[in-house]
This record gives sequence, C-alpha cells and structure tokens, in this order.
Amino acid sequence: MAAFEVECAGCGVSFTAKSPRAKWHDPACKKRAQRKPESVVDEAGDGGEQEPTANSTYGRDVLDAVRRDLDKAGRLDTVDGRVAMYLARQSINPDCKNPAAMFKQMREALATALEGSEPAAPAVPVPEDEVEKARKAREQKASEASIR
Repeated sequence: MAAFEVECAGCGVSFTAKSPRAKWHDPACKKRAQRKPESVVDEAGDGGEQEPTANSTYGRDVLDAVRRDLDKAGRLDTVDGRVAMYLARQSINPDCKNPAAMFKQMREALATALEGSEPAAPAVPVPEDEVEKARKAREQKASEASIR
C-alpha cells in the first residue's frame, strides 16, 4: 500500500495519508474546519501564524496594549500577567461566546497583575454587552415615554 505525504488543510501539519486526496490529519481537525469554514488569512504574507480575531487590527491593539502595560510594570512574566494575556487572546477570539464577559475578566486580571505598580496607558475599551445595551435602550424608551 502506498503512503502519501500530505499537508492538512485545517492546520497545515504534514502527515502520511493512505490516499493522495486526503485533506485532514484527524477527525477533530476536520470538524474544526467544518465549524469555522472561513480561513484566517495571514495579513503579513510571511506565512507566520496569526491569532484568530474577529477584527485583526483591534485584536492586535488589545494584545499590544495589555502586553505593553504588563511589560512597563515588569509583570509580564508573572502568573497574573500570563493570565491577563491569555484572557486577552481569548476575548478577541471569534469563537468566544461572550466577549464582554471575557473582557471584564481580562481587565480584572490585568488590574490584579498591575496592583501596586504605577498606572500605565489608558484602560482597554470594553465592548458593550448586548443584554446591557438592550436594557439601556428599554430604560431610555421608558424615560422618554414618562416625560411625554
């Protein structure tokens, strides 16, 4: 039986396949690709790995701001600093179910990591939660109706 060296269409790992038409190195990779059909494009064009983001520019800005604040305070390599960086990455992931809650956790972790250091750059803006946004709209409508 012939073996073929193929590159996985989902993650790019080289693997030995039984058929030259094989696309996926394992069923989990195939399923991930089915759930997320649009591929992440390498904007730099250098073939490097890019973090998945809903909005790449905004995502990089958030990661850079968190990293800069932690580095300036000398807390990047602490446990709290690593937790803040992890949460920042997760909050900009398009698969994140509740990015507003993730941002809130990230800001709390960042505050804990920076505790006792001088304040750094302005805080990262928190996207408004959809439920909170709807509640504010209802309250505004109710207040306008009561004024009339």
